[in-house]
Amino acid sequence: MFLDYLSDKLRVFDGIPAKEGVVKGPYSMEDGMNMFLKKLGITLRRDKENLMPRVNKLESKLDREQKEKGKFYYA
Repeated sequence: MFLDYLSDKLRVFDGIPAKEGVVKGPYSMEDGMNMFLKKLGITLRRDKENLMPRVNKLESKLDREQKEKGKFYYA
């Protein structure tokens, strides 16, 4: 959420902690966050009232819809 407020691009770190790693990017926020959130298995949306980022409940209707579309970040 911190990155969402401050950044317009990001890098994604991937690999096995303390063994090997790969730095990917820079990506746009949407592309980078989609890649990162897909790996975590969670989805984010914007609250309709105050536009704050919110994590969807696992297996909720919104979570399932976003995952089906491949949009883990603000569908």
